[in-house]
This record gives sequence, C-alpha cells and structure tokens, in this order.
Amino acid sequence: MKFKYLKIETIINALRGAYNNENQSFEAFSYNEIKYVLLSHLHTSKNISRTGREQFIESFLRKFHKEEINEVNFNAFFEEAKTKYFRKKEVNYTLITSLSIDYLPFRKIKINRSILRIHGKKFPKKFLKSRKAVLADSRKEESLNDFLKVSVELKGKSFYDAFEEAYFDLNILRGILCLNINSTSEIPLTNDSHRAINKVQFGEYHTLHISESGESIDSRSHWFETNFGEKVTQFSNENKEVRKKNILFWLSKLNSCQKEHKNKLSEVFNLYAGAFDEKDKQTCFLKSWVALESLLGTHGNETIIKRCSSIYKKQDRNFQNEILKGLQLQRNQIVHENDDKINSIVNCYHIQRYIKGILLYNNLRYSKIIKNNEEALKLLDYRLQSESSLESEIKVLSAIKKIKKYES
Repeated sequence: MKFKYLKIETIINALRGAYNNENQSFEAFSYNEIKYVLLSHLHTSKNISRTGREQFIESFLRKFHKEEINEVNFNAFFEEAKTKYFRKKEVNYTLITSLSIDYLPFRKIKINRSILRIHGKKFPKKFLKSRKAVLADSRKEESLNDFLKVSVELKGKSFYDAFEEAYFDLNILRGILCLNINSTSEIPLTNDSHRAINKVQFGEYHTLHISESGESIDSRSHWFETNFGEKVTQFSNENKEVRKKNILFWLSKLNSCQKEHKNKLSEVFNLYAGAFDEKDKQTCFLKSWVALESLLGTHGNETIIKRCSSIYKKQDRNFQNEILKGLQLQRNQIVHENDDKINSIVNCYHIQRYIKGILLYNNLRYSKIIKNNEEALKLLDYRLQSESSLESEIKVLSAIKKIKKYES
C-alpha cells in the first residue's frame, strides 16, 4: 500500500489551507476534495475494497485533526494507518448469491483465495434465515426462480473487502462460463436486442455472512445486482459433456498460470463479464473494447489490430484487419463524435470472438511458459514476424546467452 506519483508538499499545503484553527477541524468540501485526490493516488492490492480504501484514507486524515500538518507527520501517520489496517484479524466470510443457469459440471472449485460451492436450486439452510432477515430489514423480497444457488467462502479483514474479493473471483468463473456458452453471433432484426449477451448472469441479491455462524453483519451486508438475470439458461444435455470438458479445461489452464499472468487474466475475465452484462449494446461495445485493450496491453489502435489478427492464418488476416479497422472507427465515432448510427450488437460479438481467440490460442495454450502478460504479448507479436526474422533473432539471443555465460 503506497501513494503513486503524489507530491506530498502540495497535499500538505492543501490540508493547511482547509484546516480551520478556530474550530480545530477541516472545511468539509475541501477535506472531501483532498480525500479523493489521495484515493486516486493510493495503490493497494486487489483484495482491498473501494470502501476499505476510503476508510483507510479517512483514518489517516483524522490523525491531522490535533497534530501539526507537516511532511514528517504525513509519512508517520500513513505508516501507522497502514500497520493498523494490516494488523486486523481476518475472518471467514461466505457470499451467498445465484447464477442464471440450471446446471454446472462441478460442485466445488477453488479460484484464487475463494472456495466456490454449487448448491443446486436452494440456498444452504445455514445462511437462509439470516439472508431473508437482512433483505426484509431493507424491505426487499427475493423472487422465486430456478437460478443455481452459489456460495463463495474466503477470509477478509473486513466484510467490504471480503465481498469485493468474493465477487471478483466469482466473476472469473462467470467470464469463463459466458465465453463458452454465449451465442457467437446474432443477426440484428430489430434496432437492438433488449437482452444482455451474457447467458450466465447474477441473481438479484448478494448477501454476506460470517461463515461459522451463518449470521449477517447488519443491514449493510446485502448488495443489489443492477444487471441481474431474468431468464434461466439451460445447460443442454445435447452437448453437456463437451461444455463440461471445455469449462474444466479453461479453469485448469487458468489455475496453472503463474501468479502475475493469472492476475492479469482475472482482471480481463471480470472486465469481459461486466461488459457483456450490459443490455445497451453501445455500452457493451465500449466496455468490451476496454477489456480487449487490457488483454492486449495497449491503447494503440494499430497494435490492437496487429495483435488481434495475429491469431489467424495468413490468408485470413486481411479480412480480419478490415473488421478491426471498422471496430476502431466505430468506437472513435461514438466516443469523440457521439455518432451511433451503426447497430453495435455485431461489434460486440466481434470483440467477444477476439477476446476468446487470444485467450484460447495464446494465453491459455502457452500458460506453462508465460510468466506475465508482457510475455504473452511477445508471443502475439512474434506470430507476425517472418521465419527469417525469427531465425536472426534466435541467433542474436543465442550469442547473448554465450556472452552472459562467459561473463559469469
């Protein structure tokens, strides 16, 4: 946990300007402005939630209420707040939710630090009473449905941190499921489809519980899913074994990735799942482009086009390049000119195809030799080089290895 690219002297001057000596307190609007500047510069691990980050900054700033505002105290108070946060005892929490599918080919899997369990059509009895009570306290009632009930268990320093981490890990599974189950194309017969492209969506409510007792913390222990599923997807018997094999392949490949590479892919699965939950296809298109940029490690349009087309055979690349240039033009027209005359639904399916292809034929296929996303991107770039160019590069690298060996 640290501040990145932060000029401490500037923040100290802002804090001094916001402090009212007469009332011995900060002016509210200025204080809030400084708080969010600090949040924008705060770099933390992924398992610290947005609320956890806000609470950390607030506890840090509170120390200045009766202490001198200077750089020495700034650094000391930051270290104190950090030590206090990391000394918190971790508690076992369980997230209870549901997915809009009627079957999954496993009962228990581990993703990152989370244990995911599939419970069939009913929530576990241990958590059911507490779940109903916390929803009733907020005047909410769960509608009856045949969604698959799921629990995610993990340890967290706060229930906010635990919720976000459990949700993130479950979204990895959902991303993998949707890449294997979603339709691969759609002919737009109307102006736009009112349904999200994702076939596996969350249920309406998530609740978080203490694993040991099954109890909720309080009325804050529930979350409403804005893009919740409305229809149950049937895991058809016709191709059940094929889908089962594919999904387990993706999961095993992801779990075999080295840590840095796995972290990047986990982010991509989350970005993908969130993008294709959107019912508005223009929003889906723009958000899925962000997922593609994240996977390809660049915002440069030319590099995106080259890396996407690299997974295709040489004779197919020219046509793929035209598709990608069209996607780039359409994206720029929407963002910079607010021009959305072309139905975005086909664009969404194109991007889904590129994300799936790059993951399947590059990142996951070579997961054993890839250490991080930079190495994954090198593989994509090397695909476009001629054999003679690659041979020359191999000779150079071979010579460097001999020099290194001699120097050591």
